[in-house]
Amino acid sequence: MLPGLFFSCASVNAINESPTRWGYGLTATPGWQLGEGPTSLHLVVGYSRIKFDGGGGHNRIWEFGSQIRYSFTKYPENGIWLGGGASYLNIASIADGSSGSDPHAGGFTIGPAVGYRFKIGRIPSSIYFSPSYLSRGKFEVSGNTVGASSSGYYAKFGLDLHLMSLVHAKGR
Repeated sequence: MLPGLFFSCASVNAINESPTRWGYGLTATPGWQLGEGPTSLHLVVGYSRIKFDGGGGHNRIWEFGSQIRYSFTKYPENGIWLGGGASYLNIASIADGSSGSDPHAGGFTIGPAVGYRFKIGRIPSSIYFSPSYLSRGKFEVSGNTVGASSSGYYAKFGLDLHLMSLVHAKGR
């Protein structure tokens, strides 16, 4: 049950720094209602795996941040929500068959989010889209910098299960 509460979101993720590449991710977005209004604050902790263009390896992306959401309907009714978020990313570039240190870089994202809340049985859920601006620093391996910093976008389309809502009536 605990892993189900933590990994409450599955998503298809894309990153674009030159070519657009696709992958998958798991994200926890537990939320807390702010007062009695339609706004909620969400912690974002996630993992994404995005293959290199043409094969040969993948990026492993750990994400830590927050998101704020404003619902146009009173909880728990179905409806649209808008929001925004910011996250720190820890990106590792992992080549297939490599036995050395993997290059890693830090970065951040900031951008809007939009979703539609509905129920699957008793579980409040959302489908959402979150396109974000991405800024990544230089990769480092064994204390040496490799390559240049970059910017682009980092986008997610996913299904968010609000499992924390089952624990607390005001959670989302």
